[in-house]
Parts: sequence; C-alpha cells; structure tokens
Amino acid sequence: GLTNVDGTNFSIGFAPHIPSLEYENGPVKSKVANYTPVVPNLYVTTRLADSPWAFGFGVYTHFGLKVVWPFDGPFNYVTTESDLILPHFNPTVSYKVNDKLSVGGGLVYAMASAEPKSALPIDGINIALGGAATGAADGEQIMDGDGDGFGATAGVLYRPTENHSVGVTWRSDLKVDIIGDVLA
Repeated sequence: GLTNVDGTNFSIGFAPHIPSLEYENGPVKSKVANYTPVVPNLYVTTRLADSPWAFGFGVYTHFGLKVVWPFDGPFNYVTTESDLILPHFNPTVSYKVNDKLSVGGGLVYAMASAEPKSALPIDGINIALGGAATGAADGEQIMDGDGDGFGATAGVLYRPTENHSVGVTWRSDLKVDIIGDVLA
C-alpha cells in the first residue's frame, strides 16, 4: 500500500503488553511478577509525486518479553526470569503497476538478545558429583546470548474501487540462533 500514500510520512508508536500468567496444579500455585514491556515501532515512507515507486523503512519488534517467576516457585530450576529482545529492521520497496494494482517486497533483519535465568540446585550438584549434601542454598544460573537472522516480505494490493482494497502479504521464516555463555 506504500504507492497509495504521497509524500514522506513518519509514524511512531508503542504498544504496552500486560502479561498475566498463573500456574496452578493442585495446591501448587505461582504467578509471574507484574511487568509491562513497552513495544515500540517506527516507520518512514516516501513516494515522489507521479512516481510509480515508493519506499519504506520500519523498525519494530513483534513483542517485548520479560517474565519473572518466583525464585522459590515450581519452575525455579527451569526458569526464574526470561528477557528476550527481538528488534526488526525492514527496508521495503513498492511499485504501482497501474491505478488498481501494486506489488512490493522487502528484507527483514532481526537481532536477538536473550538473558534467561534459573535457580541452580547446589546441593543436587554436590551429590551428583559424588559429594555430600551441605544444605547449601540454591544458586542462580544466568545465561546471556545474542544472534541475528534474515527474512523477507512480499505483498500484492488490489484496489477494485477508490474506497476498497484487497491485499495479500507473505512473510518468510526468520530463524535466529542465539549463541551465548553461562555467566554464573
């Protein structure tokens, strides 16, 4: 639809996500801590008058994820905190074939940063290594990693009338392998 908007346009916005996660299995209950990630977006489009070409660039993320479970909760050896940031950078080009039909496509570059945390059963590790139980409190395991990946988008927009349009979009798979280290 970029070819149907004249001039240069900017759009900036955000969407607060308000997660509410609870776990209940018989007497075992747990709930995530209150956290409201704000997911931002920024788009710029431009089309010169009477040109069939239009260009756009978007910076956005599909979601903001930070989930914090209690350190002594039922998932503590799996996760106590997950923090995932996944911004996308999306340059796009569109071509107006005629007054009714436009086509477009673009590349997507995504970066990822993740920092999952979990409890570490110190006594269990001591016993597994042939030692004795010491009554040690659980430690914390922190992982830190990042990665990136590429994808693509494509679309077709058909406008049978001035006030109506029908479009189809496609997004490729976008795989990001996160590589990192255990910090603690």
